[in-house]
Amino acid sequence: MFNFKKISAVLTSVVMLGSTMGIAAAANYPSPFISGGTANVAVVYGSSSPNGVDQIPAISIQADLQSKMPSTTTGTTATASGGDSVQITRGSEKLNLGDGIATVWGTSLTDSDLPTLLKDGTYKNANNDEYEYIQKIDLGNLSFAHFSDSDYNDKEPTLGFHINANTFILNYTIDFNTDPESSHGTDLTDFESTDLTILGKDYFILDFKNSTAKITLLDAAETTTLTEGESKTLTVGDKTYDVSIEFIGSSSVKLKVNDEVTNSLSATETYKLSDGSYVGIKEINTQDYAGGIKQVEFSIGKGKLELTHGSAVELNDKTIDDLYAYITLGNSGSKRTLQKIVIRWQTEEETFLTPEQELLMPGFEAVKLTMGETTFPAKETTTVTYSGDEVIEIKTTIKDGEVTIPILYASTVVGGNFTGIGKAADETLATSNTSELIYNATSGADAGFVVSWANARDSESYYLKATVSRDSTTYVNKTTITNKVTGETVCKDLDPASSSTCTIGNVILTINDVDYTSGGDRIVNMSVNSGGSFHELYTAEGLKIYLPFGSASANTTGTTEKGWISLNQTDANMYSAGYGPTQFTLWFSEEDKNGDLDQKTFNVTLTSSGTSTNRVTVSAVQGDGTAYETASSSKIWRSYVESELATKIDWDKTNSDQYSVDLEYHGGEVYANLFVTAPSVTVTTGSEGVTSLGDIIVKDTEVSSVQGKNLIVVGGSCVNSVAAKLIGGAHCGAAWEEATGVGAGQYLIQSFDNPYADGDEIALLVAGYEAADTVNAQKALLANTVDTTVGKKYTGTTSADLTEAA
Repeated sequence: MFNFKKISAVLTSVVMLGSTMGIAAAANYPSPFISGGTANVAVVYGSSSPNGVDQIPAISIQADLQSKMPSTTTGTTATASGGDSVQITRGSEKLNLGDGIATVWGTSLTDSDLPTLLKDGTYKNANNDEYEYIQKIDLGNLSFAHFSDSDYNDKEPTLGFHINANTFILNYTIDFNTDPESSHGTDLTDFESTDLTILGKDYFILDFKNSTAKITLLDAAETTTLTEGESKTLTVGDKTYDVSIEFIGSSSVKLKVNDEVTNSLSATETYKLSDGSYVGIKEINTQDYAGGIKQVEFSIGKGKLELTHGSAVELNDKTIDDLYAYITLGNSGSKRTLQKIVIRWQTEEETFLTPEQELLMPGFEAVKLTMGETTFPAKETTTVTYSGDEVIEIKTTIKDGEVTIPILYASTVVGGNFTGIGKAADETLATSNTSELIYNATSGADAGFVVSWANARDSESYYLKATVSRDSTTYVNKTTITNKVTGETVCKDLDPASSSTCTIGNVILTINDVDYTSGGDRIVNMSVNSGGSFHELYTAEGLKIYLPFGSASANTTGTTEKGWISLNQTDANMYSAGYGPTQFTLWFSEEDKNGDLDQKTFNVTLTSSGTSTNRVTVSAVQGDGTAYETASSSKIWRSYVESELATKIDWDKTNSDQYSVDLEYHGGEVYANLFVTAPSVTVTTGSEGVTSLGDIIVKDTEVSSVQGKNLIVVGGSCVNSVAAKLIGGAHCGAAWEEATGVGAGQYLIQSFDNPYADGDEIALLVAGYEAADTVNAQKALLANTVDTTVGKKYTGTTSADLTEAA
């Protein structure tokens, strides 16, 4: 009998199960089992089904219901708030390790991405002529990388952007649809004393020189005209300025600003006040006769920016080496025109962009690049380590739970090489690169075997052992399969002549022969169904591990296949030094972001060598890029696989004689949360709530634990006591056909009132005449429109010929 180990779906922070409210059954499957994103369902299979075969369709139904739950997202998420922002991701394309921004996004950002910072606008010159313009940002191709640097966080290995000196960050462009004109020929005074919006901030054009293509801007300036003998109050930002004329001549002026007197200033000259603000003189007008009027037009701004074509930008009279201005002037007849302004941001020195350090555009301080924490959907650890001096083992998590599997052992003599697969000569791991496995259940031989099943996206692995017995009366040889992780008996007393198959999830083992000799040999010959393997191991999250397989002969067949090991032993030299390899390459393979298995390989090298004592070790690791020590003298070296899943590799050298490695596998797409934002924006990182179905499969003997839920009952009344209650008896064969009208080769899908609930819950029977017919019933349920209203009944023979009964 198959002892079912419950299969849990993703456990989550938001699980909506066990609704206390009855749900009326008046809709098509998956209603009422899932309604409004909430699940109220249990799938019940018969504990008497041979070798648990009805578990397979039950698992398929659970998986289908899970796929109909609200979309689930696990792991770290990042959100931006407080202003304009855009995340560097486009559709399903995200910024994976090793990717450049251009690979994912392209280059340009426009007002559709940053609607305030890059808003289309209208510029008015001094004559109030209007000219429309667009703004855009063209990004450099910064790459998301794993780095370590003495100038960042004490060289701690970091995921982020290591930006070298002279690296292009971005270009900001303001481009006029129709070029603004100056009515004074080459004199650009029509552009002076006007406002221009750049990256969402207003600037006052104090001066514009044609000869050098130089623009002087005041940030957030207030402008006024002051007559000699009067005073005015100006407010700039949160500051107030009382201004009067201290002296005014025909070409120069001194102003008194909050009791601070400026230098003598001519038109277009500026003076820096003690609080860092700037006074700029626009124009001086005097009537040079007794009683004549003397006036000055001036501005006060928070800062002064000077843009000169082809030169570094100057802020408050200091050069910003990271910014360069490019001003394109043109001609329209005799008039000078302004076509385009480009600000190029290029790093002068090395810098870093990480979740702890953002990158703010200097000078303008109007746009920044900022990161949230990197998204890791899961963190599953697989360790390859030593056990004593002679054994290499894998510690990981498979479908049934945590497991430790010895995979190689070395000779006990000094300088001994790898001599066997498993823990020792009397505790070997049986492996095979074919669909057939010869398992030696004799005492002091094989201690276990791994069997796996996989298709393009789904996988499962089991760590099992087989024992052999002989019936003392019939002398029939039998084998029993036990789960080494759970301790459960999977299949008991299998006789190759009769009950020759053992089903575990999607794995089907066929017992071809069981040998029991008087000399003590106990041999099981078994094979696995299509998609199965005896030397590939899949972790719970989907990392594939190629276990060693080979023979004790000099045969080199299979040397190109991952996992092959030529032990090159004979009975005479089994434990002699120098036989077997000194190194073995242990291969791994990641999924891709879509969940497709076996897409990106990497490996670690295992070595057996010694001096006074033989020792086994992880002698090398192969990820991508450079491995960096995690902290000063920690002796743990970190690298990553540059891929969509970015497995982290920590090579532990703390034991000077023997090394190990921890692999953190993420089970889904790993990506940088990079944003381009306004300076006011905050990026926060958290975990999204997840809606998951959870574990909903129970045996018929456990139905009392799911009272009050809608039921999907899998399997007929002969093997499932819940089905028997629904149709009025534990009918088998002809009695089943008489009770249901379903004969050989047919199946039934029928909805009943639920006898285990007091409300409107239903029980949907999904069953066939034989186990194969039950599988067809399950497939028909998932492939067709099935009305689950109580009393509805469907029959058929294949998944495609579902017919509603009269």
